[in-house]
Amino acid sequence: MSLEMPFLTAVQVQQHWAHSNNVNLLASGANNPQVGSTGSGIYAGNKGALVEVMNGNDETKLYTATVPKINFPGNENIVIRHDIVRYTKEEMKRLFLKRDQLDRYEIRYLEDSDGEHSVGGNFCQNGVCCDYNLNYSIANSASRPHYQYAMAFYHGNRTFDGFADGGVVACSIITCPTSNISTCGTRDEELSNIHVWNHIEIKGSFPRARKFFYLPSTLDTSILPLQPNQFEYQTADIGSNQVDIAMSLHGNAENLLTFGIYGRDFNLDDDEEEIIEDTDGGVGAIKSIPIHLISILIVGLFIRKFL
Repeated sequence: MSLEMPFLTAVQVQQHWAHSNNVNLLASGANNPQVGSTGSGIYAGNKGALVEVMNGNDETKLYTATVPKINFPGNENIVIRHDIVRYTKEEMKRLFLKRDQLDRYEIRYLEDSDGEHSVGGNFCQNGVCCDYNLNYSIANSASRPHYQYAMAFYHGNRTFDGFADGGVVACSIITCPTSNISTCGTRDEELSNIHVWNHIEIKGSFPRARKFFYLPSTLDTSILPLQPNQFEYQTADIGSNQVDIAMSLHGNAENLLTFGIYGRDFNLDDDEEEIIEDTDGGVGAIKSIPIHLISILIVGLFIRKFL
């Protein structure tokens, strides 16, 4: 199945899954950009990507990295090298990307005039609430065709290419080429990203249970995620049924396509499987979620089962 904007491109999910679980991950994606297949990386938990690439060209290449073991004595002395293969948005034009079913989302467009803007608000839907506080600057908007930005929120069901249905949770900044919601989550390489993001804070209270799983979700115009030192993602368990999640931007950012929280609600899936208990009580470990139809694209594709 093809990759999707704005939440389900391969490296975007690979890196954020490894970061959230603080585990090393090797992900090798078949490269066929015309059908939306690409995305490989080697990830060192919350230290980020050692190697990552999203490629709009037909290429085959071997990537290697020195990977420090997690929580292993002496690994702090290993020199970590980050090899981020970054292509321009023009070079990525040949990569086919599908669009998420954003017409089901609650979409709120952000102010698009010149100047500095501070915007705040909240969403609530089906037991999930999310707050956002944003500050951004725009200059010379009239002379430059550009993306518009919106806040998108959803907690409900979707189909994965008709093969199966599953529940998702999302609260995020996204881009839209026009003021028509049907264009949100698509690309237009002729448009500029003129917004300079000075502050982004997205936080909320989310259901905490074995059938929920959450990730940070970021993406820029090279179809790569932000690195862990560019944002902060924190979770705090509130009792046995709720987790508070807060995500914020470090410094300034440009060329954003996505910034927010994305998750899965397996209660809404069209089939059920036995869930393996997490004896540590953690949220987000692979063993603590049903692993049918993993929508986090660890290998860059939806897969029915693994392990």
